[in-house]
Amino acid sequence: AIVGELYDNPKYSSQRDSGFQIFYVFINIGGVLAPFVAPMLRSWWLNANGMSYNASFPAMCHEYLSVSDSMTDENMNNLYALATAVGHRGEEMSEFCTRYLGYNHPYQRPHKPRILHIIPRQHPRHAGLGLQ
Repeated sequence: AIVGELYDNPKYSSQRDSGFQIFYVFINIGGVLAPFVAPMLRSWWLNANGMSYNASFPAMCHEYLSVSDSMTDENMNNLYALATAVGHRGEEMSEFCTRYLGYNHPYQRPHKPRILHIIPRQHPRHAGLGLQ
């Protein structure tokens, strides 16, 4: 819809198909590159913070931050073993999990939102129709 609105002006309407083609080409390029770039960014961030990656550890961190009081002893032992393997050096486990995940967990402490909430605006040609 946003790409289409760029070409609402009759002066540019003949270029609408080209605009959508360019848009979809870059969507596909992003889809091809993302699986390669995301693990590199993850590794860079963890290495920069003195940690390493373990595929099981993020899920255990989320479990600990959500229901730490009711985690089984086996899961707690697994959490501490994995934490030590990925770089835990004695800090409070909730702080380490939060740092490992790379954000402030809402159940632990207040945080500032990282994404601005965008209020949908109504397009002029939809005014009065109840459409946005």
